[in-house]
Amino acid sequence: MIESTKGAACFRSHNAWGFGSSGYSSWQEGINAVVSTLGSSMYGGYLTRDAAAKYCPPTADEWYNNVSAQMAMI
Repeated sequence: MIESTKGAACFRSHNAWGFGSSGYSSWQEGINAVVSTLGSSMYGGYLTRDAAAKYCPPTADEWYNNVSAQMAMI
């Protein structure tokens, strides 16, 4: 939600996150691909400041705080 316009504009077919370089055949496929990648290889399943520093080094604290606030609202 922080980086993706909350789905208002799609990068590619069924890819509202601008994730990777391709589209997906359905929303379910896109959601599964993004969650699987973020949960396993990028963050280890948890949002942490260390993960934010790997993902977004120039503004890690700001990004972490914004994402944490969005997650709290869900």
